[in-house]
Amino acid sequence: MVRKLLRQTVSRAFAPSPGPPVAAVDPGAPRSRLQAISRLFANLYAAFVERVEEIERRRPFRGTGGATPGERAPVRLSRERTLLDGIEFVVETTAASYRFLNTLSGAIEVYRVEGSELVPVEVIAVQRSSGQRSGEEFVPIRKRLDGPSSGRASFSFTGISRLVDEYAAEDRTSC
Repeated sequence: MVRKLLRQTVSRAFAPSPGPPVAAVDPGAPRSRLQAISRLFANLYAAFVERVEEIERRRPFRGTGGATPGERAPVRLSRERTLLDGIEFVVETTAASYRFLNTLSGAIEVYRVEGSELVPVEVIAVQRSSGQRSGEEFVPIRKRLDGPSSGRASFSFTGISRLVDEYAAEDRTSC
């Protein structure tokens, strides 16, 4: 009797639910800062992919006197790689290379690659846009780590399109 009751309870507990599957986390708005920064990183990478594809479409073909076979593309993008430090991708322009690293601890670190050295450029994070718990939204902020604007109050709001415009600029000479 006890075994039969236990078997019925276990079978009900582990049986698939009759209705549609329910997600553990709503795929809509992120619920935490870590979810928001992960989504920002994924969207930033997707925006860079779109920009590189757009630049490639605009490049003239060799038959029209444009790019030659050995010529380097003005902007190149690596694939996302998972490392011990986090998840990274690299944006290479004709002027410089930049490493974007999602540290998985609530920030995206941006480094300029100079030979074998990584020079910190800025930190990108997210901040709640409102104090209310319902309908809250996260907005990207940045903190410059180099140059004259690296002082104490140098946090500024930013957006994905602005970051892509700055880092994927074909004629960029400095950060």
